[in-house]
Amino acid sequence: MFEERAASFAKAFYDLAIEENQPKECQEALSGVLRTLRENEELLTTLRSYVLPKERLYALVDSLWGQGPKSLAPFLKTLLKNHAMGYFEEIVKAFSSLVNEGLGVEEGLAFSAVPLSEEDLSRLEKAVGRSLKKKASLVNRVDPALIGGVKVAIAGKVYDGSIARKLSELRKSLIEGGNRK
Repeated sequence: MFEERAASFAKAFYDLAIEENQPKECQEALSGVLRTLRENEELLTTLRSYVLPKERLYALVDSLWGQGPKSLAPFLKTLLKNHAMGYFEEIVKAFSSLVNEGLGVEEGLAFSAVPLSEEDLSRLEKAVGRSLKKKASLVNRVDPALIGGVKVAIAGKVYDGSIARKLSELRKSLIEGGNRK
């Protein structure tokens, strides 16, 4: 049920962002809000409060995000009013998917043993985009089991350049070579 609510809020905000011709700006603004909330757990707890008066929460939203795209603060206030801040991250993901789909951007995951820098992720997105012949948007997920290298899952395919895969292939090759005698 909460996934449906998240998708519903995301779609409503997407329609508004399209109407205002600001989908990319709204996507960036929502991502910024999400970063702020991830960095400040107390702020998220405050915004999820059932105890604090809504007017105080609305004033807080205006002071923090009132300078963003025209519809951002009103959207956040709608989420507060409907007690939807608990699944804000899912709303942002759903909104981002709608924007990317509208812009013809393929979304995917980049797995790495350690977090990728913004620069490395950007280079990887460009390389994958060239391969797909469309723009790529990747989210980095850390998987220490990869040892090193990168594995990308996008457009129903997996591109595995990880050291773990290379070691596995080497092991398989050595075993098969030993069995040929």
